[in-house]
Amino acid sequence: MPSVINTRPKSRIPRLHPLFPFASVVLLALLGAGTCGALAHIDRRTVAHAAASFTFTAAGDYAQTRYTNANLTYMQTSGAAFNLLALGDFSYASPVTGSVADAWSSYVVGKVGAGFPFEIIPGEHDAGALSNYAADLPDQMGSSGTYAQQYSFDYPGASPLARFIMIAPGQIPGYYYTRGSAGYRWVSSAVDGARAAGMRWVIVGMYDDCFSLGSQHCSKDDLLNLLVSKKARSS
Repeated sequence: MPSVINTRPKSRIPRLHPLFPFASVVLLALLGAGTCGALAHIDRRTVAHAAASFTFTAAGDYAQTRYTNANLTYMQTSGAAFNLLALGDFSYASPVTGSVADAWSSYVVGKVGAGFPFEIIPGEHDAGALSNYAADLPDQMGSSGTYAQQYSFDYPGASPLARFIMIAPGQIPGYYYTRGSAGYRWVSSAVDGARAAGMRWVIVGMYDDCFSLGSQHCSKDDLLNLLVSKKARSS
């Protein structure tokens, strides 16, 4: 189930209803010790800091149905700055070929517009056509790392309030998050860099539900333990 953890007690995150069983969003405030949880089918969140704020959306398990149409229309009209978290399982065609990925991407662009950032990370149905998805739905946030595989960006660009980290445990060969691995160190460094830069929020997006103990893609809970060690606590 998608999860968001907030460790800053005075920052408000709306409590929404869980509908996606596998996509995860982890929100770590870099100061404070209070916590709350929230998740959503289409997740519209406002992150606030003093007088500044922005809204982003998050969703996974899209397919191409009337419900998908409604969600994409909502994203486009919600006033969100971007759909940060396109958290995998885009098309449910079998198999998902390059042409299927191209067609699905065109469908999305037709709904949200070519200029609307739709930042992706793969799920179980996407890895075989990931290069097509990445080309058709390109990075529009000036990300660091390898877009659609393991990457991060800060928002807003000037005086950023938040760092977004996108990873795909268990979905792409070569990206592992066991303790001490390159992926583990990359996530740790990205979180620490945001803290050092004074950002209040770090949002980690992934397809898998790492907040169930024993999740098969969370490297025997090493990744979960890492995120918890970065001042995230549950209550």
